[in-house]
Amino acid sequence: MARVCNLTRPLRPAPAAVLRSLAAVALLAAAGGCGGGRPADPRADKFNADEKALGDSPTAGDTKLSELIKAGLQALTIPEAKAERYQVFTRRNGDAVLVLVKVPDLKKYKDTARQQLLEAVVALVEAAEDGKKPRVYVGIKGGLVFGAARTPDGAVSTGRLVSESKLYGFYDEAGGAAPAGLPAGRTPGTGR
Repeated sequence: MARVCNLTRPLRPAPAAVLRSLAAVALLAAAGGCGGGRPADPRADKFNADEKALGDSPTAGDTKLSELIKAGLQALTIPEAKAERYQVFTRRNGDAVLVLVKVPDLKKYKDTARQQLLEAVVALVEAAEDGKKPRVYVGIKGGLVFGAARTPDGAVSTGRLVSESKLYGFYDEAGGAAPAGLPAGRTPGTGR
């Protein structure tokens, strides 16, 4: 029996188009919607201030630790990495250390190189702490966005766009307790 095409039936949108629309709505909702532009998580404001300081000078925050990390990365990386152009920001919060590194050519780094860079930063911080075992949060930023992050539990994220919310746990009260009503390291409304 021959198949007959029914042209009188209304066309439905392709499933892929519907999924893209739903994904866009979900991303918008996770980002806090269209209104106000203020982050829902108070730790985001602190992170944004630290991220801004990252671009202000070659080393910022805890300058001594930042300089030590920058020098260590220059010694550990190959010349083509141009580590002399890296910018490093560090901050301490109780037993936690936040390290943000700006790598201008990060988009040229493969995921394995990004992971090695994260681990090198952790090793440099631990070496500087004289036997103490700090909780180390590391974010590696390219020209515009973060492309690698590592949290104290060893969770590593790499890619073209890595959410900085993974690093918000640093701003929790000393010892890792999240602000009232927030699970440690989580961002309200995002499930992350």
